[in-house]
Amino acid sequence: MSFFDRNTYVGLKTPYGAVSAGKQWTFNDDWFVGSVFKGGYNSGAVFKMSEFDAVSELYSKTLKYVSPEMTGWQFGGFYATKDDSSKNTHGQIFSGAAKYTTNKILLGAAYEDHEAQDTSNHYRLTTLASKYSFDKLTTRLGFAYADISGPGQYAAIASNSAKQKAWATEVGVDYAFTPKFTLSGDIIYKKNTTFKNNAVVYRTLAIYKVCEPLSLIANVAYLKNYKGSSESLVNTDSSLSGGGYANQDQLSTALGVRFSF
Repeated sequence: MSFFDRNTYVGLKTPYGAVSAGKQWTFNDDWFVGSVFKGGYNSGAVFKMSEFDAVSELYSKTLKYVSPEMTGWQFGGFYATKDDSSKNTHGQIFSGAAKYTTNKILLGAAYEDHEAQDTSNHYRLTTLASKYSFDKLTTRLGFAYADISGPGQYAAIASNSAKQKAWATEVGVDYAFTPKFTLSGDIIYKKNTTFKNNAVVYRTLAIYKVCEPLSLIANVAYLKNYKGSSESLVNTDSSLSGGGYANQDQLSTALGVRFSF
């Protein structure tokens, strides 16, 4: 059982795969956040965009199966029953994912279908992820597509989300200057094809590993909204989708300490 990272689950691992039940992340977070989509609690992550929060989200009443690794391939299935609680309200959730990894390559894909808890609407998310590692340089490319059929109580996105479609892509590089110091750079582009608006995030992240499990973090992100987009890097008092103000830019700088268990 895990009590960290807000996971709480029990599971069984066998030569035929692992099964776990409880409060868990989906495969997007397990396999692709951090490795392809830069995440953590730093500003500028793709899952901070209003249509793509499910790229990294935690769900209750879940059942997950992960296959054993077979010549680089691994597959998984995820199911969540309806949860009527006020803290983690959602309808049924179905998800499947696959990935292929070697010591240099990661290729993966995932699909999620979220049923609203109180309506017949759905939120569907498709992600593609890739990574290639050289000696000290790693290149990353991720893509996400969101299809929201209408409003409802979802755990991952706002309940008043109108019918819409959007896509986002993230291009990033990581360079290990030393075994302790890594510098990353990312560009995220999001396009809402229904409302014809878009946003761009430029982000740099520096990590210095002092010792296990302590690291020093410096993160700088710049967001630019276009054509009425109202995304945000930090919380505001706006009631618009994304939590920001239309066409307003934001700059976020953060310094911190991270403990990795």
